[in-house]
Amino acid sequence: MRGDALLYSRSDALELSWHYLAPLIDHWEKEKEENLVFYPAGSPIPREITHIYSHPYVLEAPVCTPTHNIINNIMNQTIVQFYPDATKSLIALTNALLISAAARTKKPFYLALSGGETARSLFEIWKNQYNDPKRWKNVHFFWVDERCVSSENEESNYHWAEKLFFKPVGINPNHIYRIQGEDIPYREAERYSRLVAEMLPDSNGVPQFDCTLLGIGEDEHIASIFNNDTDLLKSDDLYAVSRHPATGQRRITQTGEVILASREILIALVGERKKELLHRLVARKDQTITPATYILSHTSRATIFTEIELNSKELSFQ
Repeated sequence: MRGDALLYSRSDALELSWHYLAPLIDHWEKEKEENLVFYPAGSPIPREITHIYSHPYVLEAPVCTPTHNIINNIMNQTIVQFYPDATKSLIALTNALLISAAARTKKPFYLALSGGETARSLFEIWKNQYNDPKRWKNVHFFWVDERCVSSENEESNYHWAEKLFFKPVGINPNHIYRIQGEDIPYREAERYSRLVAEMLPDSNGVPQFDCTLLGIGEDEHIASIFNNDTDLLKSDDLYAVSRHPATGQRRITQTGEVILASREILIALVGERKKELLHRLVARKDQTITPATYILSHTSRATIFTEIELNSKELSFQ
């Protein structure tokens, strides 16, 4: 054991563990002893535990064990976690994010945000349930993508983050790094690329976010990489300009290599409109490349949070 520090718990890990244990101990001290279940070491589990197994929603745990193995070649590294409803899915995603951020107690935590309807729902939850600025004190906020509009425009991803979360919660403005969508697109993509490269740690020549929050469009676009811009999945640029295939609107987006370099990728797929999308991704057996299938097939760090249940024929458990 001498000289091998990996055999010991780090001080910050111990500190974080007490963050979760202390409230449990306080609760037990206030509760009557008959509400606690004791059983001898080495004996079978007590009967009371079957109540948890038969009511998986009591602890807001996944409906089933998160699965690493989906029956196809597209998502075979992707964890899918199922929850009772969309709100609980977004809360679970938030908890995963904040646990990761809390583990980096004395270091900046670099987070890339997305936009869209799901992001707005997420910001509402953060405003109402995670509104202590101390929770976010080491988080530095960047963007996955942005529309080329001003920050006052309601199509701006930054606009809704500022309105629903940053301002109400009192997030430190010095920790917010928005894409300036009102500027010349190609020039802004270059500026933002330099900013990210200067601030973030390097991973094999690519800046590495600690966590990237993503959605997936019904056409299987991811970030603002659409099916007409798949060259951006392998681009050497960190951020680049893309065009929406239907409207022609220009956007500034992370490229595929930056997304894949992230330490953790958390994806929210919630709502009835995403049901057909998730079933399509899971059931696909061909090698058709879309932005979503490319990212999911090239990472082992992605977790999907959803309330959309898949049947047993679509899932294979290891």
